[in-house]
Amino acid sequence: MNTKNINTEYHHKSAFASNENLDTLAAAGWSFARPILFSSRLYNESRREKIHGYIRRFMASAGDPYKAYLEFCLRILLALDHIARYEKGLLTTGAPVWFNPSFSEGFARTEPMYERYLQKKTGRSLWGKNWKALTESVLDITEDATTENFEYWINWFRQRRAWVQLYLFLQAHTYNNFRNLVYEKLS
Repeated sequence: MNTKNINTEYHHKSAFASNENLDTLAAAGWSFARPILFSSRLYNESRREKIHGYIRRFMASAGDPYKAYLEFCLRILLALDHIARYEKGLLTTGAPVWFNPSFSEGFARTEPMYERYLQKKTGRSLWGKNWKALTESVLDITEDATTENFEYWINWFRQRRAWVQLYLFLQAHTYNNFRNLVYEKLS
């Protein structure tokens, strides 16, 4: 899978249209959400697995897991936007509760925001080219964490002066590398 031709189309769609890559999509979803909403919190492996399971089930329940990944990422951005504007205390719960589908105040609450977004879809969309590239970059680096991929995405964001997306990409990549390093040391 090569996202190097990024024009914000569905580059991964063919490989992720079935449920066989749900673990990769869920891992990328958590790597996307964690630095945006939960960067100041630490999660042990059992909590991370619980969160991963919630995200995986969300994507598995969709007809197209890749589109569910994109929806998931957009809903995270909408939650961040909503929290920044209206409800600073919305994230008082941790991610294991926030992603739990039976908790109506967490991720479940982003569904009406997402539906309103789809109805409006104005020119001032949160889902611009740079945000779409961020979702692709996190998925790409989750699949293939090579130096070449890492440098490609850093340069991509720098050339477009997408500093916020670059920062979030670096946070997601750092989290993945740190988690993998800790896991290897403990194994």
